[in-house]
Formats: sequence, C-alpha cells, structure tokens
Amino acid sequence: MMLPCIRRIAEVLTGDASAWSEGIDHNSGDATLGEYSWTPNSEDGFVPDGGTLWMATALHQGRRIVLEAVLDQDVCFLAEAQRSGPRGPWTSSGDTPPGTGHGCHEPSTSYST
Repeated sequence: MMLPCIRRIAEVLTGDASAWSEGIDHNSGDATLGEYSWTPNSEDGFVPDGGTLWMATALHQGRRIVLEAVLDQDVCFLAEAQRSGPRGPWTSSGDTPPGTGHGCHEPSTSYST
C-alpha cells in the first residue's frame, strides 16, 4: 500500500517515481516530527510491537515527504511534509501561526484500522 503511494508522491514532487528511499537513518536525523500522543509502553517511550515501515521522497527544493506505517495492535499511517535548512535538522514544512508561541501545525494525517 505504501509503495505505490511513495512512488506517486515522488513523481509529483520531483518528476521521478524512483526518487525515494526506504528505511530510516537516525544518524542523518531522519524521524517523524509530529507529536502523535502515543502511550508510552517502555523505558524508551512508545515502541510499537510490530515495528515501523518508513519511506521518504528524495529532497526537492529543500523539501521531502515522509510516510510511516506504525505497526502495533492496529496499523497507523502517517504522512509529513518536511524541509531542511542548509545544514540544520529536518523541520515541519507547516507554518507557525503568528503569536501562538508554539510549534507548527503538522501537515500530517493518520489512519487506524
């Protein structure tokens, strides 16, 4: 299900359906950025029983799309639009509402079955 989605998103974003990667690289700062209110189930916070599947498009004009499937008792699909600074970490590509004093609204969606 995720593979056709990431290929189509990559094609729309970059013009190349193969411009995506599979697998998260924590050393490069890869992560989902949203706060999804997972209930902690270990000393490390929330660790899904079935793991996760993570895919991201290639960087295009400083932005990428990340898809993640969280495999726990249910399956939850997440999508985030992220941008990168010249050498900085990934951030949400949403806009910070003026005067709110808190982070961006997340351009994401989740779905549980």
